[in-house]
Amino acid sequence: MVDRNAIAKFPVTLFYLKQQSSYNRASVTSNEPVGWFTNKDFNSSDADHNFVRIEEKNGEKEWVLMDHEDAGAIVRSWMPWKPGRSFSPY
Repeated sequence: MVDRNAIAKFPVTLFYLKQQSSYNRASVTSNEPVGWFTNKDFNSSDADHNFVRIEEKNGEKEWVLMDHEDAGAIVRSWMPWKPGRSFSPY
């Protein structure tokens, strides 16, 4: 059923794991209690900084969470959807 020797070996093809999150960048260190417990990981204005950058396409703002070149796969995501919002992986 399962080849235990095969699954215990590194894959032949070299790969890298990339991860990105919209965590609140104001939460830096526990020595700064004002920012440490901040839990604002959403974008409501241009002043929010929990993303890489803002792009504008066709008059709509897009908040870029990750920038990566070459082939890859999104294997997990979680988003609390707001009505009228969309997710555009490209």
